[in-house]
Amino acid sequence: MNKIILIILCLFIFIIGMSFVSAKEDTHFEIEKDSSGYSSIVTLKDSNNNPVPKVKFSIKITKPNGNTRTLSNKKLNSTGQNIFFLGSTKGDYVISVEFKGNSNYNPSKLTKTITVT
Repeated sequence: MNKIILIILCLFIFIIGMSFVSAKEDTHFEIEKDSSGYSSIVTLKDSNNNPVPKVKFSIKITKPNGNTRTLSNKKLNSTGQNIFFLGSTKGDYVISVEFKGNSNYNPSKLTKTITVT
């Protein structure tokens, strides 16, 4: 009888403890070329496709000549976006972005090639 009570008590404590654990939401990046054709728009969204505003992330841009520019500790604006000038040299620019996650969101990263023509 005592074992049954102990098992029920442990199960109850486990269920109560699990109710205080909140799951983090998944995120994903989108990278698009802007209308000028020389910049990229980086957007971070949650699993419901809503923007994730004002979080820090890092970006690495590799130019057509192989030179790289790394910007760590950048911050998204209130609409979950940031715009980066790629360059006016024609060719492929490889953009890598990474969000390390926080108490509300899981980490995510993306690498995409944007062609400047």
